[in-house]
Amino acid sequence: MKTFFLTFFSFFMLLSCSNNDDNSDSLINNATVLRVGMDCDNTYLIKFVDGYSNTPQNSTQNTFYAINLPEEYKIENLEIHIDFRLPNENEILNCTSQDISYPQIYIENVE
Repeated sequence: MKTFFLTFFSFFMLLSCSNNDDNSDSLINNATVLRVGMDCDNTYLIKFVDGYSNTPQNSTQNTFYAINLPEEYKIENLEIHIDFRLPNENEILNCTSQDISYPQIYIENVE
């Protein structure tokens, strides 16, 4: 009877444990830091990975100027996960148009 109880208890505990992590998607890299852009001061370009569904509409092969990218992430070819939004009117960079006119996104968080 003791073995039955231990087996039942172990089985119950195994079923009650869950690996569901609401933040598990936040660990998946969704962008790569490319390089400093040519016409927006020292602002870096980032490219979203193919298939990332939350990419803003663009015609630049998912490449954007990353406003507010922290210094420690300004490393070419670094794969990152970002939370972002479209910039407010007062956050939009004044670029010189020497390069392709990449759209801009405002970085809120980087992992």
